[in-house]
Amino acid sequence: MGVKEELKLFFSAGAFVLALLSVALSIRIASVKTAPSSGQTILIESEPIVDPAKAAEIRAREKKEEFDRMEEEALKKKREWAQRALDELNKRYDGKIPDTLILATKMEIPRPFGDESKEKLMVEPLPVMVDIKNKRIEFLALFHQSTRQGGIVEVMLSTTIGALDHRAYEAISVTRINPHDLWLALLLLGLQPAKGVYKEGEQIELVGDKVDVIFHWLNIDGTPKSAYAEDFIYCMETHKTADRSGWVFVGSRVGFDPIENREVLGTEKLGDIILVWHHPAAILDLPSKEGGKSDYFIYNSQLLPYPASCIHNFCPLNFFWAEDDGFSLISVLTKVVITPHKDKK
Repeated sequence: MGVKEELKLFFSAGAFVLALLSVALSIRIASVKTAPSSGQTILIESEPIVDPAKAAEIRAREKKEEFDRMEEEALKKKREWAQRALDELNKRYDGKIPDTLILATKMEIPRPFGDESKEKLMVEPLPVMVDIKNKRIEFLALFHQSTRQGGIVEVMLSTTIGALDHRAYEAISVTRINPHDLWLALLLLGLQPAKGVYKEGEQIELVGDKVDVIFHWLNIDGTPKSAYAEDFIYCMETHKTADRSGWVFVGSRVGFDPIENREVLGTEKLGDIILVWHHPAAILDLPSKEGGKSDYFIYNSQLLPYPASCIHNFCPLNFFWAEDDGFSLISVLTKVVITPHKDKK
C-alpha cells in the first residue's frame, strides 16, 4: 500500500472516530437540556419494600409494646413505693399498727411571690381518718358552685392546698387533705395500686382494686342526704348517671421532681385525687374506657347541692377553710366516706 493509500485510510478512520464522538456529545448535550433544573424532583417508579398498610401495622404494634413496657415499669414503681410506705409505718408502730389512725401529714407549699425566705412554708392539712378494722376512710370536703356547673366534668375531687389547686376550678368537690395521706389510707385497707393510664385521656378500661365513694351532707332542715360519687356525673350519650361501678385505686404515678430533686407521687404536685377523666396522677380513677373522653360526662346539676339548701355542722367552717380560698361563701360542706367496692345488683 502506498503512502497516499495509508494516509487516506488513516484519515477515514479518524473521521469515523470523530463522528462517534460527535454523536456521543450530541446525546450528552441533549440529556443536559432535558435534565430537571435545580429544585425539581425526578420520580422513579419502584415497588415499595414493605406494604404501607403492613408498615403502619408494625409501627402500631411496636408503639403499643413500648407503652405496655412503660406502664409495667410505672406499676412496678408504684407498688415498690406502696410496700416501702407500709414497711415504714409498721416500723414506726413496731409492727402493731392501731385499728384506727388519723393521718394529717404537714405539707410544704411555695412561698408567696417575692418572698425570698429560705425557710420552708408548711401547712396543716385536714385529717384523714382510716378505720382499718372496719375498712372505712373518712375526711371532709366541699361541694362548690363551679363556674362550669352544667358543663363538662373531668374531676370528682381535687385538693386546694398551695400550688396544687389548678384542677379545683373544674372539680365537683374540693378538699384540704394531704393527697399522700389518702393514698396511705387506701394501702392500709389492703388495696394494691393498679395499672393506670400512661398518658391522660387514654380510652382504656382500668382494672384493679376498687372502692365506693359516698358523699354525706345535710339539708337546711337538718335531714341527711347521701349519694354515690357516680350519681354526680351524667352521661350525655346514655342520658343516665354513671354506673355505680366503683373507682379503681390506680395509686398515682411516681415521677421525679427536679425542683425538690426527689421522686414524688404525681398527686402531690397536681392535686388530682379522684378523676372522671383518665389521668396518670390520679389516686382513684373511673374504671370505664369512657373515662378517656373529656366530653363524655357533665355535672348532674339536679343533684349537686346549692349553698342555700344545706347547713354546715360537721365541723366549724373556719377550721376547715381559710377565708381567702374563694370557696367558703359558695360551698356546701360534705363528709366523704370510702369503703371497698360492693357490686350493685
